[in-house]
Amino acid sequence: MNYRADIDGLRAVAVLSVLFYHLDLGPFAGGFVGVDVFFVISGFLITAIVQREVDAGSFTYSGFYQRRIRRLFPALFVVLAATFVAGAFILLPSDLSLLGGTTVATIFYLSNIFLWRHSGYFDGPAELNPLLHTWSLAVEEQFYIVFPTVLVLLARHLRARLAAAVAVLGLASFALCVLTQPRFPTGVFFLAPFRAWELLAGSVLALGTIPPLPRRWQRELVSLASLSLLAYSVLRIEAGPAFPGWIAALPVVATAALIHSGTSGDSLVRRFLSLRPLVFVGLISYSLYLWHWPLVVFAKYVRGLEPLGDLRWLLTAVSIVLASLSLRFVERPFRSRVLLAVPRRLFATAGVASVAFASLGAVVFATGGLAARFEREVVALDQERSPEIPLVECMGHRIEAGGLEERCRLGDPDAPISVLLWGDSHALAWVPALDGSLRSNRLAGLFAGTSACPPLFGVANPASPRCLARNRDVERLLAERSELELVILVAAWFGYSSDAGRYRLQDLEGRSGNSVVFPKALRDTLAFLTDAGKQAWVIGPTPGAPSFLPPRMALLKVFGGRPLEPVAAASFAERRRAFAEAVEQLPAGLSVHVTDPGPWLCDSDACRFEADGLPLYRDGGHLNVRGASYLQPFVSVALGGLAERNGRIGSVEPDRGPSP
Repeated sequence: MNYRADIDGLRAVAVLSVLFYHLDLGPFAGGFVGVDVFFVISGFLITAIVQREVDAGSFTYSGFYQRRIRRLFPALFVVLAATFVAGAFILLPSDLSLLGGTTVATIFYLSNIFLWRHSGYFDGPAELNPLLHTWSLAVEEQFYIVFPTVLVLLARHLRARLAAAVAVLGLASFALCVLTQPRFPTGVFFLAPFRAWELLAGSVLALGTIPPLPRRWQRELVSLASLSLLAYSVLRIEAGPAFPGWIAALPVVATAALIHSGTSGDSLVRRFLSLRPLVFVGLISYSLYLWHWPLVVFAKYVRGLEPLGDLRWLLTAVSIVLASLSLRFVERPFRSRVLLAVPRRLFATAGVASVAFASLGAVVFATGGLAARFEREVVALDQERSPEIPLVECMGHRIEAGGLEERCRLGDPDAPISVLLWGDSHALAWVPALDGSLRSNRLAGLFAGTSACPPLFGVANPASPRCLARNRDVERLLAERSELELVILVAAWFGYSSDAGRYRLQDLEGRSGNSVVFPKALRDTLAFLTDAGKQAWVIGPTPGAPSFLPPRMALLKVFGGRPLEPVAAASFAERRRAFAEAVEQLPAGLSVHVTDPGPWLCDSDACRFEADGLPLYRDGGHLNVRGASYLQPFVSVALGGLAERNGRIGSVEPDRGPSP
């Protein structure tokens, strides 16, 4: 292949998009799509090289993997070594342990699978893993392992239809991605079968079956439209469970069209992408991608997980310097075959280095991150990041499916079931408080919860694909179980009630937006419960805590710094305003009591997030068992008041506003 400066420029666009996204520099909400750009470029270049050698009869697997080792391993090994050394001095035990496990997976190009298995809703924050970004390298390498063999076989048996066969494979992968996304969003994001279509888009281009653009005006039009589409993707696509899905086709098509336009001939966009500054960044793009993320994580760490502020520009400069040094002293010597010129020695050295890194990572992972490096208090706070979460196995499941009813039971084991706790992960966090309160009041109940799913009928949350179905299950359960007399609704109300919340609700009539959907959904849900003869008890939002609470408390003991500031009472009141207004608009006659837990945690100035030096939350929003236990006496009194006013759990006079 002739050298394509514009492809290096396209690499620069990809890596800078990712870099600025990770550093939160500029309006690059979709900067993560730079990875998708890399996928298309890789598929194009690898297929072109392999196909040329297959046509010439010179393709060998040994030669192919020699090039892959020289291209990928040296810079990766240097970054792994530096990351491990820095991590041994900086990272808390849980993060160093995760680094060890990810290192093993990275060496064998399985980090996408490892991260998928360790990226559940209740796992620690992935953004503190210095090797989080290696998942994309794993996807590419898995493609490199499989695709050359597929291409050789197709060239041998379907040579006349080679491009069509590759296109069919790509379309099958795309269909698998789109159809599976709603049910399996994390797996679709990380796993190669759902991402292969992006690389295969480049492969189809490389096979040369798409008609060229012989006229200058055609190339100008296609390249400008494609660059605009790519810019739109970088600026406007939002991260979340809907990605990749069909929306990933936007940057993929844009990248493929830019490559194809540049293959066809000259254009203004091709000249722009061939500018020397962009080409230089494209040349260092691999090392820049490797270096930038560990630097971001370590910078966050030494700042106690405070915002990076102006340090972001210094991190950008340091990343570029390290990437430039890597290109000069690591990548180029190995690619030019000056070092380890004999293939046998190259493979042996790569194998020995891989085993050494994998062994080190396995030891660190198995020993829990060398906890002896820190004082006992620091280790205890670090362990608060992965606390016990009672009934977590009930999340997202139908109560009566597979014997879950007994496992999802709360309260007095000898009392008949009369209560349903319904909500999202915040309801799960309240389980210890409500379990103890039900026991003290000699009541029993069931827990039904789904992550990121408000306890509201007729509402969908795109971030929680199973939400609508699980809430329909609850509706059927309440209709069938007349003995369920009290329904307790608990959720992250901040995220659903305000347009500034984390989620954007949709109703069955096509309306979207929390300020439109939430008040009506709350009113309709409570009306349904009242008509069904149920008493509803809505527990309002908790004030929350500083983000990354346990690790930040641990890092304060390690590095010192400014004490954490609690959530201001005024800030809490402002955040819950949309929820409070929706409650105040509830019509009279509903069997509902609304409780504001704010007074249990807040005084006139600030809201408590720790007790006796230990956190009451496992992160910035979810109570831990200690926090729930702290609230249990208040909950017991409130629950007992409901029962006492009624003689049993049933209809009470409505409380139209939040009350302590």
